[in-house]
Amino acid sequence: YNGLPNTNLRLFFYARAHPSTSSYGEGQRYMGFLDIKTDAAGNVGFVFKSSRPGFTAAPGEVIAATAHNPSFGTSEFSRAVFVGPTPTPEATITFVTPRDGEYLRAFKSISGRYNQSQGINRVELVIQRRADKKYFTGTGFRLTSVRLPTELSFGKWVYRGTLPSEADLPEGQYSLFAVAYNDLTRRATAAVDVLVDRSGPRVSFVAPQDGQELSAFSSIAGRAVEDAGSGLARVELVIRRRSDGKYFSGSQWVEASVRLPTLIDGNNWRYNGSLPSGDDQYVLTAVAYDRLGNRGDATISVTVQATTTTT
Repeated sequence: YNGLPNTNLRLFFYARAHPSTSSYGEGQRYMGFLDIKTDAAGNVGFVFKSSRPGFTAAPGEVIAATAHNPSFGTSEFSRAVFVGPTPTPEATITFVTPRDGEYLRAFKSISGRYNQSQGINRVELVIQRRADKKYFTGTGFRLTSVRLPTELSFGKWVYRGTLPSEADLPEGQYSLFAVAYNDLTRRATAAVDVLVDRSGPRVSFVAPQDGQELSAFSSIAGRAVEDAGSGLARVELVIRRRSDGKYFSGSQWVEASVRLPTLIDGNNWRYNGSLPSGDDQYVLTAVAYDRLGNRGDATISVTVQATTTTT
């Protein structure tokens, strides 16, 4: 509102089916009033809500107001303002599983959410193998795009069909698209990219070296590298004594294989426990795992000879 500065006013609001020919309002249906006071420049902003329950303007109608000052002076009707329809919430659809950018050995489930307020009654799923741009049909991959049906329930959608087998999932990138419909109208889409990873980390020994002859173990350490995947999770060490085939448990020799934990620092690993002793030949195996459970291993043989034989 703009008028006289520092003035108390009462605004009366009216609704009408359409504006007058001059585009200004006319009093057809009273809606209520609002008290305001202008500032030093004669301006004031306001928000009006009808003070009479049930007296509202419908979409397509117009609202106009008159201003009344304390001296009972009354303005002309303001320019009419059209009442628009209530904004319709935007349709949305998302993925819950898998997540965008996730590394997988294979698909375990494909699901997501949608907003029910938009009357979405169908969600279709598309799975594309990016390496050859083929699409999953429910049984295999082909060049033509295929939309797979999903089940809807209270804002959740789930693909219940057959998932691609490991034979159909060579390592690489896959794109998933979910398309939501309201009857025949496409309302929203969502997409995620995932990477299939079934390669284990590359692991090696730094100390000792394969074939090395030692007077005693001083350290056991190496490197483990996950080139491009879910990330290095752990490295385990197995020490076997050749003379009797027993395994080192960290304190004694036992019949069953024992995997000893190691410490990881970046791409470096080292065994920090007690070291075996005694002249013998030893087989050392390092097993590295990534976060998906993929594994890689390396094996070396060393000889410990603490004493020398004289003749």
